[in-house]
Order: sequence, then C-alpha cells, then structure tokens
Amino acid sequence: MPPGVMLHRGRSSSHFTFNRQPLSTPIHSQTAYSFVDALEFENQLVIHREDGDPVYRGDIRAHESCAPYLVPLHLQPDVDGDDDTDIPTRPVTPETRSSSILEELGLISPLSSCPPSPTVTEIAGASPPARAKREAEAELAAKVAAAKKRLTNLVVGRQKPRHSGRLHREVSLQENSPGVYTTAGLVASGHTVEDVHPESLTPIVDNQDCVMGLVGGPPKGQDKWWVYVMKQIQKNMARLYRNGEFSNLGHQEATVRFGAIFGDLGPKPHRVLQKRANATEIRLIERSPAFQEVSAYQNFMFDYAAPKVYAHARTLVEQLRMCHGISTPFANSVFTTSEIAFCDVPNVSRKNWEATFYAFEAITSCGDYDWKERGGIILWDDDHIIPLRPGTTIVFPGGTKRYSFIPVAAHETRYIFRQYCHASALRFVEKGRCDADFDADASDGEVEAWETKRTRRGTTAARMYSKLRDLFVC
Repeated sequence: MPPGVMLHRGRSSSHFTFNRQPLSTPIHSQTAYSFVDALEFENQLVIHREDGDPVYRGDIRAHESCAPYLVPLHLQPDVDGDDDTDIPTRPVTPETRSSSILEELGLISPLSSCPPSPTVTEIAGASPPARAKREAEAELAAKVAAAKKRLTNLVVGRQKPRHSGRLHREVSLQENSPGVYTTAGLVASGHTVEDVHPESLTPIVDNQDCVMGLVGGPPKGQDKWWVYVMKQIQKNMARLYRNGEFSNLGHQEATVRFGAIFGDLGPKPHRVLQKRANATEIRLIERSPAFQEVSAYQNFMFDYAAPKVYAHARTLVEQLRMCHGISTPFANSVFTTSEIAFCDVPNVSRKNWEATFYAFEAITSCGDYDWKERGGIILWDDDHIIPLRPGTTIVFPGGTKRYSFIPVAAHETRYIFRQYCHASALRFVEKGRCDADFDADASDGEVEAWETKRTRRGTTAARMYSKLRDLFVC
C-alpha cells in the first residue's frame, strides 16, 4: 500500500469494506514480559480447563456468577408459573463463586474469571465428567508450575519497582479511594497514559515488536460519517437498555449477549437464548446497518493487525456455519459472539475465559463522557492507560491480557459493544464433537493428534502474530 493512501468506506453487495492506511507511532509495553511467553502460559491454563473444568467444557451449565465477564443471561426453566424464564437468584458468596486455577496462581482477581467448583456443579444439578485423566492432570500441573515460574521470572525479574516499592501490577479496589479510578488518579499513582492519535490506527507492541493489538478512532477521512454511525448504535443500545431485561448484581456489569455460545442447550454450540423483552431489540441490532458497519470495522482492524490469526479464526468460523448451521451475529464477521454492556462497567481486572485465548477481541466504546478523565481502558500486563474517546475501537487478545475500564461519572453514559470468538464453539469444530464425546469415543490416533496440536497451540499462535515490521507504519 503506497504512502498517503486514505482509509475509506465502500460497499459491496454483501458487506462493508475498508482499505488499509498508515499506522501511527506504536505503543510499547511498559513491562519486560514477552507476549510469546504469555500465550504459552495461557495455553497451559486453557489445557487445564479443557481437561477438568466441566463448565468450561460445556458438560454442565454455569451459574450466572460464572460469566465470561460478570453477568451473562443464562436462562433457567420457569419455576414460578408466570410463563417466562427465570434468572437464578442464588446470592454470590465466596462459597458459590468458583476458585479458578488463575486465582490459585495469584495472577488475577477473583472477579476476573470464574471456572467451576463443586458448588457450581451442584447448582447446575449435574456431575463432572466420568472420565478423569489422572496422569495427564499430574503432567499438566507440572507444566503450569513451570510456565508460571518462567513468566514470573520474565515479568518480575526484569521489571523495576516504582516509588511505592512494589510492582504496580494491579490496583486493589479495597486499597484505593474512588478518586484513584480517574485518569488523573492513576497517573498520580505511577501509571502512564498513552497518546493515541484520534485519526489513525495505533499498534500495541511488546518488547520484541510483536503486535498485540490495535487502537483506532474513526476511519480516516470519515469523521462525520462515524459520528452518525455512533449516534445510531447508541440509540439502539439505549432502547435495549430501556426495554430489555437483564441482571445487574451491583458489582457486576449489566450485559446482554447474542450470537453463538456453548453448553446452555447441551454440550454443543448454539445461539443465545434471549428473554422475550430482549429478542425484538436484538433482532433490530443484528439488522442495523450501523452495527454492521461497526462490526465490519472491528473485523478490518483484527485482519490488519494479525492477518494470519484472522484467517485461521475465519476458517473455523466458516466451518461452524457450514457444518453446524451456527451463524455469526453479523454477516461476514469472524466474531461468533457479541455483547453489549450498559452504562458503567466495574474497574475489575478480568480476562474473558470464554474467548479463544489467541484471537483478538474487539471493543468499541460510545456514549457521552469526559474521555480525558474517565472511560479509558487499562491493560494491566502492559501498564497502559489508553483513553477511549467515544467512537474508539480497540482489538487485542482479551482471553490472554488482563484489562479493566475506568468508570465514568454518575451523570455520564457509556456503552460498550464487544465481540469475540467463542473458544468452546471453535474447539467443537476442531474436534468434531464436544469434549465429553471426544473423551468417550475418540480413537488413540485422534487423541494423540489432538494432544500434540493443543500442546503446541501457544507456540503456533505466537508464530501467527505479526511483527511491527510486517505492518505499514508512517
């Protein structure tokens, strides 16, 4: 692509297209860790969940406290005779919340991920898989310990402590006043706000120039058009907020999810079951030209930053559609699942445990808030604070990197439109069946091939990521 080319919007008979544009000066990670090692480490954690986590595998149904973020709509059969479906109301307590392998390793906060525990199994009224791989679990435990030690050495051994005498890996909600959670407060505590050019795409890279994400404002030369698009999707989301039904458990964000998920209707991929009040609004959103254009732009940014990862994910998604009849929320999209988060979202460090760990997750923020002080996103592993002007889109591997949002003020409004590739749905495509069926009837050759493939998955994913030199930078 020659220098000076402008990104512009075009239409075809099937979808919206965008042309490539020069990138601005990259954002370099403030920490010394290697993203390649982070991918390998995350793969070991995913293998652990694939082997012994019945909720993650889809063998049993998750309680609503075990969400990819904090509260999805897991519908339960009607028990009160009012001709609808019910949301579980069991209180979230330390006993009902799962203690994940990530929490045991001390890498994330308890609210950022929620794989299963026996209590979740009891809530779901099911039993864990009968076939337990004892030898594999012992071997996996050793791999996880080795990966943790290697990653700890990379992050802690090379990173210099700041003025507090400890590493600013995460800010505790209990230890800090609400004033800390503004851009100015975080800067005062030693964090760095990145300068993102509003009219260009900005890559996020590690210390080895591996492109880990991309941040972008409106398509170049299309500012007025993008403002109109943001107004349209904000109207749709505001109407869903007014007319829809969703849970908001105080510390948890109010979210409506649509597209493909796994396990609510048995161990298979399927479309999200919607509450009656939400179904009409979701249909309007999926048919909205504005949402289709935003989804197309998110796909464009994913493809631009990591074309090999994008091509691999698209192949699996096409197989999911052609062989299993599960379509994506928006046409010609690589993202299997979409979510809309209403109003404020809690500043809790999280990973999306349902997302494919090596694929990009896309987030577009819109609303009416003071983006210079509030509403930004924090990438904890890189020590980045990235301001999110209304209309900004960021793509990055949300299943591997910990992040959180800076809350907006009470009088402000923010909506988050998020899309990702559902890990269990794509794993169903790769294995040809669910985990339980694969464990029960897979041949020795199939098992050996799968074990070899997933053991190398982190390394394979790392090779698919682009280097900064592979992209056009102005």
